[in-house]
Amino acid sequence: MSEENGLRVSANALLEAKEVRDLIAHPRRIPRKVREEVALITAEELLDEHRIDDHQAFIDRYGVLLNVLVALRSSSRWQRLKEIAAQNDLIPVLVMRMFLPFVYDVLEGDIDLKEPLPEEVDRLFKAQQQMWDEEPEEEDVEDIDPRQAVFDEMLSDTLQGKLEEIRVNLEADIKVMELLSMLFPGKGFDYTVRELHREFLGNLEDYAELVHRNEDLQRIVDIIGRMESELGQKREARTVGHSEFHSLRLSSDIHRMLPNEMMNLIDVDLEPVFYAKFTENKLMTYQLRGRDLVSGPPQDKRKGPVVALVDTSGSMFGEPEVIAKAVVLAMVRRMIPEGRDVKVILFSVSTTEITLTDRKRMGKEFLDFLSYTFGGGTDFNIALREGLRSLREGEWQGADLMFVSDGYSVLNDPAHMDEWSVLKSANDVRVFSIIINNDDAGGLAEISDHVYVLDEETIQEKGGEYGRLIDDLI
Repeated sequence: MSEENGLRVSANALLEAKEVRDLIAHPRRIPRKVREEVALITAEELLDEHRIDDHQAFIDRYGVLLNVLVALRSSSRWQRLKEIAAQNDLIPVLVMRMFLPFVYDVLEGDIDLKEPLPEEVDRLFKAQQQMWDEEPEEEDVEDIDPRQAVFDEMLSDTLQGKLEEIRVNLEADIKVMELLSMLFPGKGFDYTVRELHREFLGNLEDYAELVHRNEDLQRIVDIIGRMESELGQKREARTVGHSEFHSLRLSSDIHRMLPNEMMNLIDVDLEPVFYAKFTENKLMTYQLRGRDLVSGPPQDKRKGPVVALVDTSGSMFGEPEVIAKAVVLAMVRRMIPEGRDVKVILFSVSTTEITLTDRKRMGKEFLDFLSYTFGGGTDFNIALREGLRSLREGEWQGADLMFVSDGYSVLNDPAHMDEWSVLKSANDVRVFSIIINNDDAGGLAEISDHVYVLDEETIQEKGGEYGRLIDDLI
């Protein structure tokens, strides 16, 4: 396979993929050695084209596999699959996983087709070969046994149906892979995304629900995009009280430009000069000195880890679940590149712990978090207990806690509340609660330093503001 997009895979390397090795190793009537050879031929045909020097020897060893190859080479759907497989070195694994069992079934006669006549296959192949170069003479195709033609027509129809099925499934999987690439919180796409995709492709049954939740994944991408839209921009401040003239500077601040600049604007001849200076940030403007107040969360930013406790009860199912995952991923995407760790504790009546760190590629953990389905009851006392346990662990001591919930919370365990007060004071722990689709924090208000209310409409209107909020939290 020629190199493309910086990726390269050979047929032999493709056979080393665990998914393909498992298919070859699965017991069949076809001998193991022949299964390996057929897999290699199929891989070569997918990546380029298998070369056949002796057609009759090929027929003697592999039978109707030659018919399969002839049908593939004349199929526009197979050519499309080959184009898709050339996009990176992971998609061929997925195609082989779906197509190789079909090839084995054809060779074993498990596909409902009539038996071919081997003596006619070579003639058919030569006629097809000639058709690629020029139209064959009529007498060259009339001698083909009609029973052979019927078989090959049936094989072609069956094959086309299988290829279309693979194409539909493949395009759905690729769409999910593209969304995962946008969501994955790695340092870069050089190795982290590739490992994530290997995890996804290798465990399709485990993460099959992600394919059916494309819309949710796309919404998460959109929410994160809105929340990250203004990251890195300077926070707006509002000046209060009496201010005084401080100094002059060159800028494009038309609200504070000097009167002579205004004269340029109203003079028809000098108007182009004004716009040129405005475009180049060279308007003469004044600065005021006063007392500025910046609203928002505390500015004593830390560099330690964060423990996120995410409510997965039934009331969080649907839109709150999508927002909760987006908020956590937006935070993780900011922290992981800085080498900071995040522990996600999913809680209802029990807890599930997922650790996302910079020290590992965390493909499985990331997919587990995305595929986790919200539902069931809830117990915030369990969540607080698990949060306390994490804060007692060495690497997580002093971590900030972030609750993500819809606010229907009850904390009524005195022992945990007392322990929490002591631990919070001793380790200077901060607690942030993000309340989704509700304006009441419930019991979380008692232990939180800061509470933020969030819903999709607010994100739509002020997404960047909440992006900066998350930036401040961490």
